[in-house]
Amino acid sequence: MSLVSPQEFATARAISRQAAAKAFREASEGKPWRGHHLPVVPLDGHRGGAGGKAWGLVIEAASPELRALLKLPETPCSTLPSTGHEGLLKGRPDDWHFTVSRDKQRIIGPILATKRGSTERAAAFRAVAAKPHKFGDGWTQFSERTLRDWVKAHEERGPAALVPAARSDRGVTRVRLAREWHRNCGLPEDVQGEIAERVERIARGLIVKRRSDREVRRLCSIELARLTEEAGANLPKARTQRLCRLSLHWSRRFAEMKPVRDFLGDHKRYSDEHEFRVQRSLTRVPMDVLFGDVHHVDISIADAMRSQFSDLRQAGKHAEEQELVSMRVSIIGWMDGSSHYLWATPVILGPGQGITQQDVAQSLFNVVTCPHGGIPREIVIDNGGEFGAIGEAIARFAALSEFSGLGVVKSRPYSPEGKGRLEGAFGILEHRFLSALPGYIAGDRMKSPTKSKGKPVDPYPHGAERLVEDILLAVAQYNGTAQDGQLAGLSPKEMLEAKATATGWSARVADADTFDLIFSREIRRDVRKGGVTIDNVGYSGAVLAFLTGEKQVPFLVPSRDPNGPILHLKADEAGRGLVVHRLYPETFGLNDREGARRKGEVVKLQNTEMKRRMATADLTVDVQALLSAGANLGPVSVNPPEQWTLSTLDKAGVIGGAITEEDAAAAEDARDRANINELLAFAGQMSRGASGGNR
Repeated sequence: MSLVSPQEFATARAISRQAAAKAFREASEGKPWRGHHLPVVPLDGHRGGAGGKAWGLVIEAASPELRALLKLPETPCSTLPSTGHEGLLKGRPDDWHFTVSRDKQRIIGPILATKRGSTERAAAFRAVAAKPHKFGDGWTQFSERTLRDWVKAHEERGPAALVPAARSDRGVTRVRLAREWHRNCGLPEDVQGEIAERVERIARGLIVKRRSDREVRRLCSIELARLTEEAGANLPKARTQRLCRLSLHWSRRFAEMKPVRDFLGDHKRYSDEHEFRVQRSLTRVPMDVLFGDVHHVDISIADAMRSQFSDLRQAGKHAEEQELVSMRVSIIGWMDGSSHYLWATPVILGPGQGITQQDVAQSLFNVVTCPHGGIPREIVIDNGGEFGAIGEAIARFAALSEFSGLGVVKSRPYSPEGKGRLEGAFGILEHRFLSALPGYIAGDRMKSPTKSKGKPVDPYPHGAERLVEDILLAVAQYNGTAQDGQLAGLSPKEMLEAKATATGWSARVADADTFDLIFSREIRRDVRKGGVTIDNVGYSGAVLAFLTGEKQVPFLVPSRDPNGPILHLKADEAGRGLVVHRLYPETFGLNDREGARRKGEVVKLQNTEMKRRMATADLTVDVQALLSAGANLGPVSVNPPEQWTLSTLDKAGVIGGAITEEDAAAAEDARDRANINELLAFAGQMSRGASGGNR
């Protein structure tokens, strides 16, 4: 409850504090102040004047006329910590409580204006009770007894006693499942609480699992019936099912779990609907921030699709004959963060085609070469692959140049806080301007509009080239149309002009060479035979003659024209910085004499480079002398050797003494002779045994 003290009341009405205190004291006795009834209550812990009480004015109970007179806020912003009045209310009151209190004060106002116990008061009671009064939304006649109760309460406890008592259990769930189930299931309260807790947890889990409210109620009713039977409820099955039927009001209590469902299963929806967003204003200077994104629009067009592949063109022509072409127009958009000014590049796509890095680079080239655009200080882009080369290009350019502050910021997936401005601009462009073009079928092909029932809309009749012109016209209409919100009634074009005038800004326009230097991808190749090969295309140039044989030389391939010349950065011989060399693909015919002339020039440069390199070397160097000087050619220096003999080796006495060759031969003959004699003797014995001793 919010209160106004006598001092605050005196300040608001430019009267003395004593006059305000007297007005509050008389209001407690039912007397009006300047035709207004002041709803005052006594303040506990405070002392006032002669009566010994201090009074405060209840803002919520004040009439709208009194609030306007005192210039009080509709929503109170300050409260006194302790009043005693809150004990009367028992809970937080609603607006209708104070509406009833004001109606009661208005009805008994004539009675309070009379003196207590006088004949005038008795007559006032009879007069007020004799007629109906406006009370709430209707008219009601109150008895004299009711009026006396109101007057007594007002005089004893102040206007706060006329406020209806608010529920002290407000916000507390009194029926957790179903009222009939709690009354008739026959289970103890503690068991009911356990079952209710279990069913509520199941309901929350089902919502997280993406079940509908109806499905949640059905499944939870089945589970409640099962738990009731398991808990020992002795009821017929049909009656149990009726008692366990859950209501729509019950399932809606768990709507808080739907953000959890999106958080776990649909992060884009969670980010769009629930995630906190910070409010950002327009930048002060144009082109401080440039937002980039791609938007798709479905338009039916009666024209062959534009493609570099002949089979796609042929398919487009066949579809054109049957009027079945539904081409997708992709718009590469760039928006200035200070004015919402939009640059757009339409790209007509057929089946299987998509936006490439080359398309993005060509679109950005139109921005940085625009006289009211130029190079931004920061680019905020999507995480899509078509924007992948921009971050690398910006980082390389910042390292090569003295220009500081140039950077790239990539939006988090499904969290386009800054880029959402550009998506909003795309929405305005499509629904306000592009939707006026013939053949527009909105964004959902499954629910596209029809010319008549069962017949699609007529296709765009003017062809792809005219469609691009019409889209650019729609972009110009967007830039020249006033908008509300942060633009405050100005068009993006007018806001850009106003910001440029106020800040003295001028565009930093880049030429084609500078753009290609910045927005390109780096590739390293070995220089072989005076040239390099990238994507099966050979490039040559005079500078490559001076790089003959070098490995992994860096080259830059411009993003907007990958089939054009490539770039190579080489330090100036005078030390003045880097020189940009353009290398072109060169192919000559078999009988083209220009090829022979070109080869002669490059070979001459290579020979010159070889001579330059030779001049840096000492060709008279004696390699053998350097090898010998680097080698230790002296004798091996080790400890004296030990002399080993047979006696030294035969420590176990196995090996005999040394003998001559003659002695060895004689010993061998003796062994052979002994073996022969033994053999002859054995042969004679065998012969005698075979003849039985007879010869």
